[in-house]
Amino acid sequence: SLPSTLSRNVITGILRERMSYDGIVITDDLEMEAIKKYFGAADAALRSLRAGADVVLCCHTRSTQEAIFEALCGAYEAGELTDAMLDEKAARLGRFRAFSQTYRNRFFDPAAPYVCSEEHNRIQQEIVDRSIQTVYGTLPEITERTLFVAPEAFSVNAAEGTFSERSLPALLRRDFPACDTVTLNDTPECRAAIFDRLDKYDKVVYFTYNVNYRPYQVRYANEIAGRKPLYLFSMKGKADLSLYD
Repeated sequence: SLPSTLSRNVITGILRERMSYDGIVITDDLEMEAIKKYFGAADAALRSLRAGADVVLCCHTRSTQEAIFEALCGAYEAGELTDAMLDEKAARLGRFRAFSQTYRNRFFDPAAPYVCSEEHNRIQQEIVDRSIQTVYGTLPEITERTLFVAPEAFSVNAAEGTFSERSLPALLRRDFPACDTVTLNDTPECRAAIFDRLDKYDKVVYFTYNVNYRPYQVRYANEIAGRKPLYLFSMKGKADLSLYD
């Protein structure tokens, strides 16, 4: 009756005992709706570790990550997670780390100076270009009467780090100095910068980022589309597309 992620019968009974698997077990993201809705991420993390998993993932919300951390610390203090259980998990992780280092050295020279090159930069740019999804419209001719609206990229978890050196609005202002660029956010100042002066523009080129975390981006897009030709691009890929009308 439990999802496999939380089931001792599956992780320990089937995977480890019946199939003799002794590698590491990593959960999927515990913030997925099927887990979060019925168990809560913090409770699910404890259940999963007790069921036999070695690593639990929480990939989006910092407050949820902190709640999981506190819950696991409390479980350890209460004896629900024992030293023996944690030592067993640490041993598996140690074996995997040793194996992965051996595997890496088989294909890569650890002493080789891996630096950026023109070829690396070309491939990187191609990946970025192909990750941008056109929601509707195609890139129009850019004139002085084109308005750019773009958000700053933002982290949804600690693993993503910061984006202080990768500002799309700054790049647009640099590359299209004759055009106006508005940094998209949910403030009265941003609304005024877009809608109070919208009549002076012929078209709007509009970028979104992680719409599911900041849905006002869709609301603004729909308002603009009712007044001006809108060319809409998603920088977070296909995951954003289903949120548009």
